[in-house]
Amino acid sequence: MRVVTRPLTARGVQVSLGPEEAAIAQSQHFDQLEALWNKISPPRRRSNKTYVKQTILKIRERQFQSALSARSS
Repeated sequence: MRVVTRPLTARGVQVSLGPEEAAIAQSQHFDQLEALWNKISPPRRRSNKTYVKQTILKIRERQFQSALSARSS
């Protein structure tokens, strides 16, 4: 991977980069930001939607069964 740094003149003034070097520098900057973001932000928790859905269906089935038994009594 090619690392681009802005060259300094003898007086310490930054020299302009060409379009290719600027694009590489921008890409490196975004890579650094992405690495920092991944380091700081915690991993997303996976929700167990299947388990929740099954539990809700079981509760509704029980309610339905109790409603049917109450009707027949």
